[in-house]
Amino acid sequence: MIVRMVSYVTTGYVAQLTDHTGQAYNSTCFFINPFHKLGFSERRMVMKLDFVNVSFIVFWTNANKNGLVSMDELDIGKQVYFNDVIMRKVVSFVNNVRDRQNLELVSVTMNDLSSRVPYISFDNDNSILDIYFTRVEPVMNVSIAGNDFKVMALTSSVRRACPDNPISQPNVCIFKMQHIIKRFSRQIYRLHIGGISDFERRLGYIPDHQLVLSRDLCDEFDQLKNVDSLVLRNLCLMSSVIQYWSSSECILTNQISSLCFHSIWFDHAEDIDNFVTIISGSVRKLYLSDCSGKTIMNIVGRLRNFSSKLKILYIAIDHRTFRTVDQARQLFTEVSKLTDKLHVCVCFSRFVCQPGFRILANVISSLPEFQQITAVELDLGPLRKSMRTYDQFFAGLPKMSQLRVLRLFGFPINYGCMDLWKAMLLSISQLSQITEFSVINLLRNIRTDELRAFCESLPANLSTLALHHVHQLQNDHVSLIAERCPHLDTFYVRDLRSVTSEGTIKALMEFRMLTKIAVCHSGPVTKQAYELLANHEVMPYIEAVILGGNRDHQSGTVLEDLLRRLPHLRVIGTWNRWRDCEYHLWRSSKAYKELLDASCYADCPGCGKDETLFDPPLYFEIGTNIKLNAACGYPVHEEK
Repeated sequence: MIVRMVSYVTTGYVAQLTDHTGQAYNSTCFFINPFHKLGFSERRMVMKLDFVNVSFIVFWTNANKNGLVSMDELDIGKQVYFNDVIMRKVVSFVNNVRDRQNLELVSVTMNDLSSRVPYISFDNDNSILDIYFTRVEPVMNVSIAGNDFKVMALTSSVRRACPDNPISQPNVCIFKMQHIIKRFSRQIYRLHIGGISDFERRLGYIPDHQLVLSRDLCDEFDQLKNVDSLVLRNLCLMSSVIQYWSSSECILTNQISSLCFHSIWFDHAEDIDNFVTIISGSVRKLYLSDCSGKTIMNIVGRLRNFSSKLKILYIAIDHRTFRTVDQARQLFTEVSKLTDKLHVCVCFSRFVCQPGFRILANVISSLPEFQQITAVELDLGPLRKSMRTYDQFFAGLPKMSQLRVLRLFGFPINYGCMDLWKAMLLSISQLSQITEFSVINLLRNIRTDELRAFCESLPANLSTLALHHVHQLQNDHVSLIAERCPHLDTFYVRDLRSVTSEGTIKALMEFRMLTKIAVCHSGPVTKQAYELLANHEVMPYIEAVILGGNRDHQSGTVLEDLLRRLPHLRVIGTWNRWRDCEYHLWRSSKAYKELLDASCYADCPGCGKDETLFDPPLYFEIGTNIKLNAACGYPVHEEK
């Protein structure tokens, strides 16, 4: 349903209702502006109408032959109809807490309605309560549905400076958290308890400034009855918290099915072994990022006590994870027995002079021995000459019968490493079992003829393919990909400098079975491409697209046809001569999320990317990191 403004009156708006084809309904709505006396501007009210497609209090009337009602015929007192369904949708998009409080003061009905609907912000995942720090002060950010609250907190430095060694949060912290949780508890399904960023954690003086998770704060988290996922990142766990979370009295840890650990600190050395007891039998998805080999082995010992296997186990490893190769072999042997799907991410880019680098290199060659691994993400790193490790790794990849996802990224392959390139091509041509394949930044310097061999060796069963920064990829290579991968469902390309607008059109014509496609930073997408995507006969299955390279606004007629098919719009970036923006359009929120996931690499499904493990040029070239709105289902227009 679309609302078009017809006229404005002192007390509200008169609007005509139309469907997505422009056909007018045989009725007219009169919209009362409840914010008029509360200091809200009429301009803001119109913006609310444009976003949510309805307004706040609706008075239905009979329409005349022209579909409109004159103001003389409108008798509000006799023709009042309150539509609770519409009102819930409308009020939910008033996500600002202060605005919502003002709305609740309008009437008892609005107060009751506001307490029963969630807070929806367009550019956020509205089901996450995120706690983190943005400054070197004992003040944490509590973020939920577009609202950011500043809350005083107990940090390691504050605790050390106090002579009485406090073990609880300040009273003002508990007071604010109680009010936040009371207001948002119904819509919170994921709890992210974080602290400092990864970059800050790498600096020696910053860990003193991390959050100390205390027992009284855990009592407040127990009020969240719907939480299904818990993330603990860069914080200090007190002994009392570990003891409470390990008991049957705790509600939070005994109800979650997804748990993520990332760089946890402790009060006492014995807590390093004890903290694994907070993993309950309800956990089915476990994500381990920035954990030592000893910690992971302790977790494995805990998992042995449960009768059922994990559905997914994610392990991110780098040069600090293992002390010996035997320790790594033992770990992968044990975890393979305890999970249905094993996802391994290996990071090589930095710290090449560290002692653990060679150990990690030897670990890579042994990965093909473990058949339970279903996804491998490998950063090839900068040192590739005379390293037989990669030869052994690529030679063993075809033997991994359960492997379904392969993501390769890192420094570009240069001409001195062509042996590695040949081993990689031979391995890829034999990977008939994988369905998702990503190559990010590695093919930047590869010549055109070599890229032709790459396209001809792609697995025929691929459903998802992502190529980033392949500068020499040309139009005819796209045809080879379409011929080689007839079942391709998702195609994501970024920074393909040699692919012309004709090549983009050709790709759309040949990938007719695609449901998701992204063409980013590869030159401007022409008007003809928009028309093809809007054509049901040419692209019959398309559900989500990302189109980049736009240096100026597209004309309304170009977008209008595509919006009829893909009604949800998000605009990322700004228009100017130096930078371009991206149009994100989708019909299915699930398809849009899958398209975004195709562009990701080394992202922990629980807590995201550890930025300190990658070279800045590689990390920052990837582009905007987008959080999908959990309430996708309404048109979105966003500029950042």
